[in-house]
Amino acid sequence: MKCTKKNCYVDMGIGCEMGEPDPCDCKYAVKDVIQFIKDQGIETAKLTLEVVPVQEIEIPDNKSGATYSFSRDSLKRMVKSVDEINGFGGIGMAKLINQSVDGDYLDLEQSITDWESIYG
Repeated sequence: MKCTKKNCYVDMGIGCEMGEPDPCDCKYAVKDVIQFIKDQGIETAKLTLEVVPVQEIEIPDNKSGATYSFSRDSLKRMVKSVDEINGFGGIGMAKLINQSVDGDYLDLEQSITDWESIYG
């Protein structure tokens, strides 16, 4: 069963199947694309897009024993968003530009949301 609070597989009535104090330390944890980029960095994400041709990507996290699991499309979108925000000189400048430009011309909302979900 997947824990909706911690994004890992646990028995909701008992806690972590492995007895870990934090269910995300569980070897059954499934990490998403955002956590992959946070943990591995944007350059690794770009490299993954170059070398992994499949649509559904699963990569073991050797450090924690968990697995990163996400779609190629979601990784592609997140990388594009980060590149777009960085291309404007960072999140502050992108927000400023987004507020001052008509939405029909330039819409950075999704890229800003994606960038903030990774870097806060």
